[in-house]
Amino acid sequence: MLHEPADHSRAVLGLHNPSPAEARVNLSTLLPERADCTWHFLSGSMHTSHAADGTYVHLAAAGTVWLTAAS
Repeated sequence: MLHEPADHSRAVLGLHNPSPAEARVNLSTLLPERADCTWHFLSGSMHTSHAADGTYVHLAAAGTVWLTAAS
């Protein structure tokens, strides 16, 4: 789930992994219009890794995380 005000000055992103295995999400691929943003942790549980194609968020099975970014 992504929430942005009308002026797109900030975004709040909620990610949930409904699967029984860890999920890996590339934020640059998921939200290419925000590829240059720095995401900040709000709540939940995750860890990150970095690759040539961007930052990955790793969510445990049934995990949820909330992130925010400003333009």
